[in-house]
Amino acid sequence: MTELHSITDCHTCGTPNATHWSGNCATCEFWAHQFATPGGLIIGGCHYRISEEPTAEQLAEYPKLCGSNGARFTIRLNDGTEVITHNLWGQGNIPPGLTRPDNAEFVGDPEPAPRPRPATHDCLDHLDYIGGSYPYECLYRHCGRRYDQADITRAPGGS
Repeated sequence: MTELHSITDCHTCGTPNATHWSGNCATCEFWAHQFATPGGLIIGGCHYRISEEPTAEQLAEYPKLCGSNGARFTIRLNDGTEVITHNLWGQGNIPPGLTRPDNAEFVGDPEPAPRPRPATHDCLDHLDYIGGSYPYECLYRHCGRRYDQADITRAPGGS
């Protein structure tokens, strides 16, 4: 039987028995991908990405579907450009040995997202389990609001 790859130490960080085909461990592969993909922000040793800005309606309907729960961040890039976003996603702290210099900074504190508009109906009476990160979806007239278990304060159809 031919062995497809040998188990070796990670070429980048030295983690013993790295089994990824490239010779690096999964952590080093993840960070190599993050650094190779344009648009990454490094602030205080943490890595972030800004996704497409939600419309005001999307943000008002359900801010939890946005990065950082829709909080408003002002970010200053090293070239002095300021960016405002309600859709900032964090990939985590960059491990020692893989660090890169910061290329941005936060300006002030984040502002919380607006509170979702109240529904015109009781979504909890129309929930269906569909799975995923927000596993419950309201089926009332194509409402489509999504909920996780923590959002549900009473059983659907209950009082």
